[in-house]
Amino acid sequence: MYAYVIRRILWALPVLIGITFTIHTVLSLTPGDPVRIMLGETATEAQLAAARAEIGLDRPFFARYVHYVSNLLQGDFGQSYRNRRAVIDEIADAMPATAKLALAAMVLIIVMGIPSGIASAVHKGTWFDGLLTTVALVGLSMPVFWIGLIFIYVFGFHWPVLPIGGMRDGFASYVLPSITLALNSYAMISRLTRSSVLETLGEDYIRTARAKGLGSRVVLWKHALKAAFIPIVTVIGLQFGLLMGGAVLTETVFAWPGIGRLMVDAIMTRDLLVVQGSVVVLALVFVTVNLLVDLAYSVLDPRIRYS
Repeated sequence: MYAYVIRRILWALPVLIGITFTIHTVLSLTPGDPVRIMLGETATEAQLAAARAEIGLDRPFFARYVHYVSNLLQGDFGQSYRNRRAVIDEIADAMPATAKLALAAMVLIIVMGIPSGIASAVHKGTWFDGLLTTVALVGLSMPVFWIGLIFIYVFGFHWPVLPIGGMRDGFASYVLPSITLALNSYAMISRLTRSSVLETLGEDYIRTARAKGLGSRVVLWKHALKAAFIPIVTVIGLQFGLLMGGAVLTETVFAWPGIGRLMVDAIMTRDLLVVQGSVVVLALVFVTVNLLVDLAYSVLDPRIRYS
């Protein structure tokens, strides 16, 4: 197990290097001058040149990248171009809000998606199965930003019962953004749970358990679900990473002070180091979650071993 974890961590290093190079390349090719945005239109060419030299933007592309990676390996994410504050501090301030929102959305996904998928599989072919399938398809087909705008109109203006921006109102602040963020993933988990449970119920050992006289509930809860949960856990882990990174639209619509909104503001002002640092941190979260998901397989299925 320990050797497997070490190998996974070592394999994650080239992935992270590839991510840093890709985002560095994309941001370098993006039009716009961050120094001009920082100093304003009234800045002289001499002032612009001095600012570029100060923050290293006068260096060649590969020199900037090597300098960034070498600092990154020492835990230095650089300083924000906008306010000269450490990027890691900017991310540390924004990350808890995104993590809380992603966790709230994940709770909704698990609490609603898995039971509805199980119920849909158990009642396969009935009107109830059709209803849950329709709800899941609607959830998959609606864009996140559109769902958020509809919620804001309905519950913020037409029927003002919930806060529509920020996180100043405690638990109530999480209701609309967490549902908005969770809806697409809920639909995916619900459909995956249904198909996984149906596939497991068709296995030989399930038919053997039924032939021995075990009741349907015992067969489902004691024998079928544990095996059916392996692909579900995989997708849940992936979805949590996607929720962390995919909260950009939700946080923008609901003015949520998380890392998604930080990235949008940084992109608008060409604060390149903040964007790069945010992407690296989100990639680390994604890699860590995937590793934890892999380790959870051996708990769900004792036949799985790591070598």
